[in-house]
Amino acid sequence: MADSTRGRGRVAIVGGGPSGLVAAKEALAAGLRPTVLEKSSSAGGLWRAADGKVWQSLRTNLSKHTCAFSDFPWPSTADDFPHAEDVSDYLERYARTFGLHACIELGARVTLVQRASFGRGYCVRWVSQGGTE
Repeated sequence: MADSTRGRGRVAIVGGGPSGLVAAKEALAAGLRPTVLEKSSSAGGLWRAADGKVWQSLRTNLSKHTCAFSDFPWPSTADDFPHAEDVSDYLERYARTFGLHACIELGARVTLVQRASFGRGYCVRWVSQGGTE
């Protein structure tokens, strides 16, 4: 689009970990149009089961009561100190419950973030399977 409203209401969120998921949920609630740019093949940040930075036997060092989103409690049946796979599943349920998958761009590697030359805001460039955006 060539008009000045091109980016109005659009928000880029770099990373689909816990913070990125919450940021996307809150952006949607504020009436914005977020795009979560996640370079791997699934959301979850370091908690991703397939390619995150955790191992199968890892447990959190925080209880489920302190590592939960305030609007999304753990199931009562969850262990007090969840395994990494449980955290990954929890984050996936959070994304599914709040309809976040629709705004997550998987396989998107951010290559540039700079102030926009056309006024306020930023320009974000990323590479994905569809090319550069």
